[in-house]
Amino acid sequence: MGLPTGGAGTRLVLAPWPGDRHGDHRTLGRVVARAAREAGDRVLLYPIWLWQWGTPEDVPWERAGGYRPTDDERDRKRAALDAFVSQRHTPETPDGVLSPELLARAVDGDELFIAPVADPLAAHFERLHREADDPWGARTRWYERRKRRLLTASLPRERYGSGFEIGCSNGETSAALAERCGRLLSVDAAASAVALARERTAGLPGVAVERMRVPEQWPSGRFDLIVVSEVAYYLAADQWAACSERIAASLAPGGHVALCHWTGAADDFAQSGAQAHAAFAARSGLRRMVGHTEDEFLLEVFG
Repeated sequence: MGLPTGGAGTRLVLAPWPGDRHGDHRTLGRVVARAAREAGDRVLLYPIWLWQWGTPEDVPWERAGGYRPTDDERDRKRAALDAFVSQRHTPETPDGVLSPELLARAVDGDELFIAPVADPLAAHFERLHREADDPWGARTRWYERRKRRLLTASLPRERYGSGFEIGCSNGETSAALAERCGRLLSVDAAASAVALARERTAGLPGVAVERMRVPEQWPSGRFDLIVVSEVAYYLAADQWAACSERIAASLAPGGHVALCHWTGAADDFAQSGAQAHAAFAARSGLRRMVGHTEDEFLLEVFG
């Protein structure tokens, strides 16, 4: 195996894999891959935390390839790792996060490179919705059903002429919002999620489900109600900032924005739910009208 090159006149750029279970790595990999594509360079992505926190099922093997380092390259890598003392988990540094197994694999294993996709976040959700039609138990878990009822009960108006839901997943929240909106546009970046949401809302009047990647893609017009539930923490800070600005610009006079997010942590989050809510409040210029906080989730309505 040999390290693939970019070809004559093309640079090969290596960056962290956005599918790795570390927020900084996801953001850096996404930004570098996008910049390299715009510059006409070839990009390959490498995982790190996959070897400690991941499973074989996490790897998109159809886009993966290997490279076997030379003995000299292994020696140089071993020397570099030996110099990186603070994060190694040893009796002398018990707070270190790099396990002996990860370090051994880093030196002795082959390198794995993954070809990028245009939208790694959409690919992540595509896989989740292909594997399960209700990946978070929105239909079956009492926590999810109760939270959805609290969300709709917190909306100040009984009826909204037009609604926009960002990140509809399998359409359970879409169906609840359809009861309050004359027209509802629900979007998701994953084609499998869109298919499930369309099936769930089939026959409900005024509901349209479309595939859309926000904030790069955005619907025209203004909306009386915009709902972002369990989505914002998957977006990097710059993506959520752009999304927040577009939400505020798309809100009709007298309209409302509802945000609802779990307050826990997950390895595929780019930020916490609380951080996302605070950033929206600071950037949108809207006034908080409703605030509901529990140990497990945060619900706010702005207008």
